Amino acid sequence: SAFSISADVYAPLFRDAMRFYFLQRCGMTLDAAHAGAWARAPCHQADAKAVERDGSGEPRDVRGGWHDAGDTNKYPPFVRDPLCMMLDLYDARPAAFPDGQLGIAESGNGIPDLLDEAAWELDWLLTMQIARGPAAGAVDDQITERVMPPFAGPPFQNVRRLLPPNLDAAAVCASVWARAVRTFETLPGLKTRAGRYRAAAELSWRRLVADKAKPAQLLTAALPLYQLTGGTEYLTAATRALDAELGTKTGDAAAEKFMWAKWDVAVAEFAASPEPVRRV
Repeated sequence: SAFSISADVYAPLFRDAMRFYFLQRCGMTLDAAHAGAWARAPCHQADAKAVERDGSGEPRDVRGGWHDAGDTNKYPPFVRDPLCMMLDLYDARPAAFPDGQLGIAESGNGIPDLLDEAAWELDWLLTMQIARGPAAGAVDDQITERVMPPFAGPPFQNVRRLLPPNLDAAAVCASVWARAVRTFETLPGLKTRAGRYRAAAELSWRRLVADKAKPAQLLTAALPLYQLTGGTEYLTAATRALDAELGTKTGDAAAEKFMWAKWDVAVAEFAASPEPVRRV
């Protein structure tokens, strides 16, 4: 069959891949103008009054975010890779990612579409964080169906449950919020969001320290916070956690510790940074 040869042959593939995240959005109307054949009414409106798994606690509005997969659950611990990918891509070549590129609902607002899409998920993560009280800074593990939704009847309107907070979720959220600040604070239209993300990242860091998080969890959060702030507290925590994770391992044995780790990209940046970080 026929095929194309051109300098921009992969341009449609990139657009389609990034638009997948738009089509995975939860809780909003996907109209035909932006979603085409995948247009649908807003799903999971009951997420506006989500409660804990046992039915306890004050209802919280956790609408938004991306469906993880066909099960439509939403998981804070699993979001680091796509969000860091989007942010790293933009920082590498800002001019390659203009407003209007993806044809999403926010197109035309003066913000690059790639960052609008990242902000959709980053804002949702804020709703999953406990902002006040004894557990301030903790992040719920997921919002999930009690059972798989039925294939008949109105789809995706079941009442769902928040699963209890865990430190993996807090570490990942602190990581992606801190990472996002570095990009968002460079654009006037995103500075306010950057301030919210910075405060949320620092709050989750304090929770990790208070709850004596594991070295891998501390490393996940400390590296991006150090890259953002230059704070000695984060550098010390990251250095100690990295030593604890790697021990005396070198070569392939050390590389295996990084495979699929939540902090592997941040470690690479960390190691390539100027002194005093390079010695790590």
